[in-house]
Amino acid sequence: MTVVPVGSGKIKIILNGRDVQMLGITVSSLDCSDPDTRQMLRALFKAAIKSAGLPELSDRLLIEAYPHKDGGGVLYFTQLEPSKNEKRLHIKSPKTAAYIYEFADGGDLLSAVSRLYFSDFKNAGSRVYDADGKFLLILYEPQKNDPVLYEVMEFCNYFYKDPLHGRLIHEHGTALTGEHAILEIGGALNAVKNSTVNA
Repeated sequence: MTVVPVGSGKIKIILNGRDVQMLGITVSSLDCSDPDTRQMLRALFKAAIKSAGLPELSDRLLIEAYPHKDGGGVLYFTQLEPSKNEKRLHIKSPKTAAYIYEFADGGDLLSAVSRLYFSDFKNAGSRVYDADGKFLLILYEPQKNDPVLYEVMEFCNYFYKDPLHGRLIHEHGTALTGEHAILEIGGALNAVKNSTVNA
C-alpha cells in the first residue's frame, strides 16, 4: 500500500493486487451501503494516514475508487465540509469512457490519432491526457465498432475498456486537448502534410 498526499484534505492510496486480496475487496464494485465495507474503508484510511505520518482528517469523507490494470486499485479520500443533508461516506459513479489507449511516447500517439482521423473518427468525442508521464487518448462512445479501433492498438502500450479508469484519468490527469482531440491533432497533422506536399 502506498499513500500519497494530494493536497489539503485529500490523500491517494494505491493498492496492489496483493493488498486487494488481503482486504478481500473488489475495487470496481465497492458497496458503501454495506456496513462491513464502510468499516473497512474507515480503518484503511486511518491506517494509511498514520503510516504516512499525516495529520488526521475528519471522518466525513468522499471516497473515489478506481480499479487498476494490475488487479489493484486507487482510492482517493477527500474531506467534506459538514452538512446535515449529506451521507457521511460517498463513492463517485464513473463517467463513461469507451476506449482508452495508453502510449509511451508522443510519436506513437500521433500515429494512432492519424489513423483514426483518416478512418472517419475525426469528429468523435476524444481527449488526450498526460497522466504520470504517459500519454492517454480517450475515445468517448464511438458510434460504430470499427476494426480500426483495435488496429490502433499496435501503437499503444495498454488498451482499456473501463469507465472507472476513464473517470480516474479525467479527474486526476492533465488534459492536453479539448473534447475533439482527433480532430484537433489529426487536422494539424494533415495541414502539415499538405503544406509539405505543396512546398
